[in-house]
Amino acid sequence: MRGYDLTGKVFNRLTVISQVGTNQHGTKLWLCQCVCGNQTTVRTGHLTSGSVSSCGCLYHEDLTGKIFGELVAIERMENSNSNKTTWKCECSCGNIKNVAAHHLKSGGVTSCGCKKGEIISKKKTRHGMCHSKEHEAWCNMRRRCNDHSNIQYPHYGGRGIQVCDRWCGNDGFDNFIVDMGKCPEGKSSIDRIDNDGPYSPENCRWATSIEQANNRSNNRRVSFGGDVMTVADLSRRLNVDYEVVYRLVQRGVYANCS
Repeated sequence: MRGYDLTGKVFNRLTVISQVGTNQHGTKLWLCQCVCGNQTTVRTGHLTSGSVSSCGCLYHEDLTGKIFGELVAIERMENSNSNKTTWKCECSCGNIKNVAAHHLKSGGVTSCGCKKGEIISKKKTRHGMCHSKEHEAWCNMRRRCNDHSNIQYPHYGGRGIQVCDRWCGNDGFDNFIVDMGKCPEGKSSIDRIDNDGPYSPENCRWATSIEQANNRSNNRRVSFGGDVMTVADLSRRLNVDYEVVYRLVQRGVYANCS
């Protein structure tokens, strides 16, 4: 930020006119015009952080009776040692709290603190599905593709299978639910239609364990009665133990397709 020119830029009620030197620490000072007509000198960090947003006129404004979230400003208090204007406020819960004017106006403080637990709780339960089949499937999908220590990584992320950007990040699970919907009754896992393709809306479906098993890249497929199927499907069709059918396939009894 040291070589950055703020001339002409607007920061809340202040418009930067020009640089007017530096302070004893080498920080740039800027001459600013306030919307009220007054001019003031402000250092770079105070402008860019928003901690100074006017020449001071903002803090002389009468806030009596104004509402800020759950707080109503009752009366202005004497300035503290920091020279920040403070207002006595009544919260909707009945508590009284003294709040700096700039915290009220910026929305940094909106209650006496009684709403903090509620806000934290909402953040922790954004979708309320943390222990659902859908959330477990989403988490496992990302682990297989991104976690090198995951036992399944070599068969997924290790061979280039990725999770689409839409299903990653802070809104990833919300987008996943919008695209895939809730897991239908009788199905239990997320399955890729193209086994070499990514986890994405157009390449995924909810599947039963049998459907997913049949779509694995290491499945052996055989020809029987004009149909191509997995050994597991053939075992179910013949009602014969899987190991017996598998040995017959190895001996060439059934046409081996892969």
